[in-house]
Amino acid sequence: MSSSTEPTTVPIRANQRPSTIDFAISNGLDNILVQTHIELSSDHNPVQFIVPVSGTKPYIQNCITFTNWNLFQDLLTTSIPGNPQINSTEEIDEKISFLTDNIHTVINQSSKFKTITRNVTFIPLQIRRKITEKIDSGNYCRTPATLQLSKN
Repeated sequence: MSSSTEPTTVPIRANQRPSTIDFAISNGLDNILVQTHIELSSDHNPVQFIVPVSGTKPYIQNCITFTNWNLFQDLLTTSIPGNPQINSTEEIDEKISFLTDNIHTVINQSSKFKTITRNVTFIPLQIRRKITEKIDSGNYCRTPATLQLSKN
């Protein structure tokens, strides 16, 4: 889990505190640099996640993760109590560590990992449907001169 050390929201109201609401969850990527930019006129600062390119540690390309995000949300909701009472800065670090550990556990519980033995090509569903329609119509092997276009 990667997050900024500086707050990403700076409220205008005096009774609210700055907080960090932006974070990233990554798998197999280390040393992600997180930068907060004070560039907008709103109370939310944009966050930039910079992933270093390293040739020394190859990324695992033969494994794909399928996460059930509804299950993730349900598990996370039931595993973390509402707003915990925090009385010291040490407790802040403890609660952040607890949250991070819970997120890692829940993401593993709600995900399935599948080994891919061939090259993975992601073709959008809409394109796959068009390919299927073309094959089903029998027009996929005709030359353009023999195709008849229907006027709709």
